[in-house]
Amino acid sequence: MALFSVPLIPAQAAEMQDYIKYRKELMRLMHKHHDAITKALRNDYPADDLIVHARALHRISGSFGDLFPEGSGKSVKGAYWTKAKPAIWTERAAFDAYLLGLQGYTSSLVEAAEKQDREEAESVRRNMRILCKSCHHEFKNAKKEIVYENE
Repeated sequence: MALFSVPLIPAQAAEMQDYIKYRKELMRLMHKHHDAITKALRNDYPADDLIVHARALHRISGSFGDLFPEGSGKSVKGAYWTKAKPAIWTERAAFDAYLLGLQGYTSSLVEAAEKQDREEAESVRRNMRILCKSCHHEFKNAKKEIVYENE
């Protein structure tokens, strides 16, 4: 007779948890590149630094739609932690509109950086930040929530 019972997470759920960790890591990278851009603009760092970070943001933003496939908000079996709200999948068109806006801003940021137009780059950066905050407000929970199969 077992004293403790620990639920086993099937391989598919474990793989989804790894996928969610990857998604979170890319989000952290976006944040780090955004911070580097902010510092580069405010401290007059070399233009090449700004270009590198703007291009990285643009490349990462192009993959965001693929980072939220159907089923990555709930596990098939077992449970895992996520801040993603179900609205990402139930209101997919609205979520995709945010992603397209992000890609547009990052593209504009690359153009401004390559032209060495710091004023334009700062304007785009501010607007992109507003867009990100709005998306997070609508599609991200403030705290991690455990999501169970039967919810």
